[in-house]
Amino acid sequence: YVSEKVGGAQGTKLDEEFLALEKQTDALAITVDVVKARTIEVLQPNPTARFKLHTQGAYQKIMGGTKNAKYPQPEAVLGDAMEKNAAELGDELLLSQALTDAGQSSNISDEDLKIAEEKFLESKELAESGMINLFDNESDQIGQLLAFVEALEQFYRQSSEILTGLSSSLHQKMNEAVAKPRTERKIYKPTSSPPSYDDVNSVDESDNYAMVGRNDYAEPNNHAAAAGGGKPSAKALYDFTPESDGELGFHEGDIIYLLTRIDENWMEGSCNGQTGYFPTSYVEIVVNLP
Repeated sequence: YVSEKVGGAQGTKLDEEFLALEKQTDALAITVDVVKARTIEVLQPNPTARFKLHTQGAYQKIMGGTKNAKYPQPEAVLGDAMEKNAAELGDELLLSQALTDAGQSSNISDEDLKIAEEKFLESKELAESGMINLFDNESDQIGQLLAFVEALEQFYRQSSEILTGLSSSLHQKMNEAVAKPRTERKIYKPTSSPPSYDDVNSVDESDNYAMVGRNDYAEPNNHAAAAGGGKPSAKALYDFTPESDGELGFHEGDIIYLLTRIDENWMEGSCNGQTGYFPTSYVEIVVNLP
């Protein structure tokens, strides 16, 4: 290269194909940078730039401008950049054609914008009309709320009446229970001494009782019970546990010798060397008192 300059020789010439490729390469690098920057604006809009352009449009309108500046859409700006740089790359490249198609799809015509604006205004009017009607019908809404409150009031009033009646009834029953005299059970004491062991367990020909092994207590045999003879006695149907002094306890199957009848529900008798009174519903009379 130095020898060519000193000697005045002609410089190295590059062929046209190489120059064209070099130009396309530079254009592609510029295209990538521009598309990248415009894509960032789409993904991350700059509110300051939008406000500035909006202010310029308002200023032109005040000054009587014949044509207002369009509101810049980042998508439209990106589409314009794709189409412009696609032309720099040349129509013969498939990449250039793809950028052109993508740029055209990003642009929105004025007619489409006008239609969208008209639909937006229509929707806005419908929403505004609905909100106005909502607030104009306050009386209906208040009436519905009033009906709900009145229903609640009636429910709680009826509940209060029911609870008041129940409380009055319970007070009355409680007063009756308090005024009712307490039932006192009379403690009966034996009127005679209990029979001896020989009297209870003796066996002879004139006595129809015999010892039968059942719970270690005396029990009348079936022959004596069927005949109905012998001493006044009863057979225990259930176990009876004394709950107060003077009562006679026994087990099921025990023979109780009757001494006296206290009333229709209680009798006095002896069993196993003990004397006391017991309920007649717990025994079966074998030989009744005379």
